[in-house]
Amino acid sequence: MSAHLCRLVRKRYHITQVTLAKILHVTSQAVYYWEAGRTRIPFLATVVLRQLARLSCQRSRRARGAAALALGRRRKTTQMLETLFAKTRGKS
Repeated sequence: MSAHLCRLVRKRYHITQVTLAKILHVTSQAVYYWEAGRTRIPFLATVVLRQLARLSCQRSRRARGAAALALGRRRKTTQMLETLFAKTRGKS
């Protein structure tokens, strides 16, 4: 796992280096070094970070799907209202 991806995962969850360090049971200095690319990320920390990244991707996919579904509903509702409005204007 790259230093860049470690930082992205941390930023995605809006947590500080200190908080991530507590989660992974390491020092905040270690997290700083990982993100700076000065040291390699240990295997167990990599596993946890990848799981967090995977959850983050699944969450954003679900959010995009829900937004698309809501947009589709809005479009159908708008079309229905426009059709109804056109019919009522035609009768007047």
